[in-house]
Amino acid sequence: MSHLEIWMLGVALAMDCLAISLATGVGARRMVWRPMMTMAITFGLFQGGMTMLGFAGASLLSDFFIHTGPWIAAAMLLFLGVKMVREGIHPDHESQQIHIPGLRDTLVMAVATSIDAFAVGVSFSCIRYTVPRMLYPVAVIGFCSWIISIAGLLAGTRAARRISWPTEPAGGIVLIALAIKIALTEYLGG
Repeated sequence: MSHLEIWMLGVALAMDCLAISLATGVGARRMVWRPMMTMAITFGLFQGGMTMLGFAGASLLSDFFIHTGPWIAAAMLLFLGVKMVREGIHPDHESQQIHIPGLRDTLVMAVATSIDAFAVGVSFSCIRYTVPRMLYPVAVIGFCSWIISIAGLLAGTRAARRISWPTEPAGGIVLIALAIKIALTEYLGG
């Protein structure tokens, strides 16, 4: 696989991170650097780590993740999306309230977005990559997810400044739509 193909793969895998980061940025309404950087770093680490885990566990866990991974990701995103919508329309919710996922929710989102990276790691094993050769793709995939997550958070917060209605439910709807897309793709394609 060429360097360009690996970078394109890294960007493609980061698209789920982008969608969730945009939704989070819209819900937060402004940048809160520490938790948002934690989120972006966690997404990058999980994307790269799950790629390596898929490579390492290709023979042991590949069938499980290839068949059930998309359903697990869809369920996690659906849960978080419903939670965001419910919190956003709660009567005590103020439109200017800052909502940033805690560590637990960030970890759930990181797992949900990185299941595809596990499958990619399995595919690297199938094309006979070695452990030293895997370090470059893992680093690229992690970096792309990190930087694209930051871009999504920034774009989401900028968009939220222009919106006067509560944005957290909109972010939740994005997560629900992403979960439905994953489930439909799996159901129709699998």
